[in-house]
Amino acid sequence: MDSDNYNNINLNENQEEQHATQNPDSANQSSQISQSQASYQNDVVSSTYQRARKISRIDQENPFLQNFAADMNILIEVTGYKLLDSSISKYAMFTVSGKDRNGDFEIERRYSDFDQLRKLMLKRWPGCFIPPLPSKKAIGNTESGFLNERKKYLHTFCNRIAKLGYLYYSAEFQLFIRHKSKEEISKKLQTLEDISVVTIIEKFKGQFFQLAGQEVTPELQNSIQKFQQFLKTSKEILRDQRTTIEELTQSRKNTDLALRKFQKFTIQRYERDILSEYTLGRKSDMIYINDNESTDIQKQIDSFGEVIEIEPFTLLYDLINFELKDTQAFLDTLETKDFYVLRKKNLETTLNEKKSQLSDLMNGKKTLRNIFTKKDPETQKEILKNDIANLEQEIVANNELNEIIIGIIGMIEIEKYKEQKARQYYEVMTTVSKLELECLEKQQKLWSLINQTANQKLQNFNQRNPINKNY
Repeated sequence: MDSDNYNNINLNENQEEQHATQNPDSANQSSQISQSQASYQNDVVSSTYQRARKISRIDQENPFLQNFAADMNILIEVTGYKLLDSSISKYAMFTVSGKDRNGDFEIERRYSDFDQLRKLMLKRWPGCFIPPLPSKKAIGNTESGFLNERKKYLHTFCNRIAKLGYLYYSAEFQLFIRHKSKEEISKKLQTLEDISVVTIIEKFKGQFFQLAGQEVTPELQNSIQKFQQFLKTSKEILRDQRTTIEELTQSRKNTDLALRKFQKFTIQRYERDILSEYTLGRKSDMIYINDNESTDIQKQIDSFGEVIEIEPFTLLYDLINFELKDTQAFLDTLETKDFYVLRKKNLETTLNEKKSQLSDLMNGKKTLRNIFTKKDPETQKEILKNDIANLEQEIVANNELNEIIIGIIGMIEIEKYKEQKARQYYEVMTTVSKLELECLEKQQKLWSLINQTANQKLQNFNQRNPINKNY
């Protein structure tokens, strides 16, 4: 599919959304899903469920790895990777597959392709938050642990794009997931880099029509500046918190492993090799290795072991790590606004220079530029007048786009970002506390059973061996 068709996809989506907003009855009718669409959605849900059974419990609980999309007709996954050799070095190729309203797709992309896509989306959607990618790594970027982590973050990137229909069905993203040639995708994406300010304005008017009639006030611009400063400050705080949680997670993991080793091996060896000597080898006096009574304890130990492998604190690490990446991603978004502010200054500087040159020509003033040009004064005047007219139009368009960008950031993206971050925090803490309570419940059951068994053994032992016995 060529780029014009991709643009048509995005335009049609915008028109559908506006039509639905303006015509509620029509929107209700269009929401009636046909049998084929319902069957398709069931396939999507079923395939998602099948995959969920194959992934770890912690990944199933992780809100950052869920397949959420703008509508049920989108399913996108980064399913795996393979290592390939080039003439220079090894590199990983990630498989991206899924379904949407345009059909099935499955392609292979390098990390550099994702990076090029994101930079292109920042350029074509200035002021819009574009989800972050996993960090780059120069050394060790073909190790399995690193690549699995990268795959997780690339999967999250794709699903977060899928939550934003206007980004998912944009020309660049559809090209990315549908162009079959993995060798030519970079060149194809480059063809979309040249986009005019007027084109962006028209696209934004269709997509963000809720901004119509809104006013860009100094208070709004000031709130954006304050939020930008907040993000820069929070980066340092988040880095410290990430380090602390990483240390806590590792410490917790070491403690859990040591506890499991104690339950599975250490204490059982004590009973077998030492306690048996004190109790004359009676197996009935053992708590852990008594064939008649230890079966339930062993089951509880195994059950407890399954729980501690979940490591709930990894979710807290993901929360901070994702927020740190999102913070930088939002700063990237704010840089797109700053780009057009700087562009305005440059355009105005060029305009003033052109006007000065025209004034010199009109007054017959000799300058080095006039002397060295081969064009006659009248031709120079016409060229300068045309340049000035074009620059004035560019400045007007640039100012209009800049106001739209400020509106998108200040009235949409910041509020949406704050809501998402608060919601993510509550979701993660709900999940972490649930898993912690589950772990504590398993611990309580295990230790209660051990307590009951130990008390019974103590009573039996005391009956056979009275404390006041004379030796």
